[in-house]
Amino acid sequence: MSASATKTSIRQRLLLMLLASSAVTGILLYFVMQSVFVQIAQETQDNILAASAISILDSARVSQEEILVDLPYSALSMLGSVTDERAFYAIRLQDEFLSGYSDLPRTGDIANGNTSFQSATCLGEEIRIAATRRSFSIDNQQAFLEVTVAQTLTGMNLALERISRISLSIGIGFFVL
Repeated sequence: MSASATKTSIRQRLLLMLLASSAVTGILLYFVMQSVFVQIAQETQDNILAASAISILDSARVSQEEILVDLPYSALSMLGSVTDERAFYAIRLQDEFLSGYSDLPRTGDIANGNTSFQSATCLGEEIRIAATRRSFSIDNQQAFLEVTVAQTLTGMNLALERISRISLSIGIGFFVL
């Protein structure tokens, strides 16, 4: 009877170890999938925001010693085509506000030709911001035109919640299997 109890005890220990390792693997799988999905979603949104900001900046030109910016329709429409998000923009020459939303937060230091990204709150909503700038020669002086484009995060957060539920289901399914 002692040998039988030992066999049962070993089986129980092996079963518990298997269940514990399956649970840990399922939990790790969930968090890894979450991390990857969040990163992919943010990179995709950043790429679209950067393309929008650069599109606006590319439409700028100097005419008779002043900068003219023709806001391309496609620059902001590409932001709305991904999800039903609200889009914001601001155009500044040096520190002078020219067009858009004057209270749109500015990102940190932007190197000429590079795009910087930041998350912030504007008008009570979470937003993701992309800002870029380019130098222009006006009256034989260098002036920087800065374009900031932002998009709300509501749709992206809803999509990430759906993905979270799916990855949780996969993790639980892995554990059950």
